[in-house]
Order: sequence, then C-alpha cells, then structure tokens
Amino acid sequence: MDVKLIKKEDNAVEFAMTGDKTIAMLVRGYLLQDENVDFAAFAQDHPLVDEVRMFVRVKKGDPVEAIRSAIERAKADLIQLQSLL
Repeated sequence: MDVKLIKKEDNAVEFAMTGDKTIAMLVRGYLLQDENVDFAAFAQDHPLVDEVRMFVRVKKGDPVEAIRSAIERAKADLIQLQSLL
C-alpha cells in the first residue's frame, strides 16, 4: 500500500492510498466515531482503479492524529476479535 499526501490544512487533510477500498471504509467508520471529527469520506474514481482518496476534517485537533487514533482503535478491535476466534 502506498500513501500520498495531497493536501493538508490546520483542520483538514486529503490523501490518496492504493489498495482495496475496504481499508478506507474501515478507517472512515472509526473516524466517524470520534466526536472531534467533523467529516470523513473517501472517493474512488472507478471500481477498477486501485487508488482511493480520503478526506478528513476535524472540529479541533490535528486531522492526521485523528486518523492515527482511528487506525489504532480499529487495530485493537481486530486483535480482540482475533483472540475470540
């Protein structure tokens, strides 16, 4: 997976990543659980193109830190699920 920063502002970030959009869907879901996240979405130009662009805007704080936190929460939940199987 490659990640490319497209645009970063104080309260927003846009980046592109290659690979399956399933990861983008997972991260977006965890971002939307964060009360400091104002907006989180992703776009894929075409189903056969493996690049997904993500957009994140926060009410307060650093949008990159919000993404990192969402990934860590998803990771912890997946580890817990794995231990139950």
